[in-house]
Amino acid sequence: MSLGLMTKSHGIIDSGFYKAFMKLSLVGKYAFETKDLCDLAQSLAENPRFKEAIIFGYDADKFWQLEKEYNSVFGLKRISSLIEKNSDEITSFVRENRQLSAEEKIELMTNKIEVPVRVYRFKKSVKIGEYEIGNSQFVQMMYYIFNGGFNGWAGPQPDFVKSAFTAIKASRSSLYKSKCY
Repeated sequence: MSLGLMTKSHGIIDSGFYKAFMKLSLVGKYAFETKDLCDLAQSLAENPRFKEAIIFGYDADKFWQLEKEYNSVFGLKRISSLIEKNSDEITSFVRENRQLSAEEKIELMTNKIEVPVRVYRFKKSVKIGEYEIGNSQFVQMMYYIFNGGFNGWAGPQPDFVKSAFTAIKASRSSLYKSKCY
């Protein structure tokens, strides 16, 4: 599921995860590896003077195509699982497939783009690509991602999420002063 994110520049955009692809997170038209967004949030927390960075994004159209293919395969597996009355199979399938396969990663990476990130201390916002996001909205989006979206993580919370969350809680950065946890 995605999260409606209010931006200063484009109104409400889709962000967060979309369905089972928790390995990828969206910010408008950009798809990012969730780990990369968490690493960015952690860097911002640990380095209060941080102003600019580049985060690698992916072709969101390709993301949607993969998501559509996933839903087709997921539907077939679910039917198969229900027929066999084996709910462990579906749980295992979701756990294994919430991340991209090596082939899917290679396919996405051929369309990799550099997305600039800029922190505006006085405007109290973060700009990711073309989207300017207020500090509190950015933090809310990151907490949504840290919590695994609306449905939570299918398995244990990844270590990179725990690390980023800990850094934000301890941060003295003005970006995280309006904590919402």
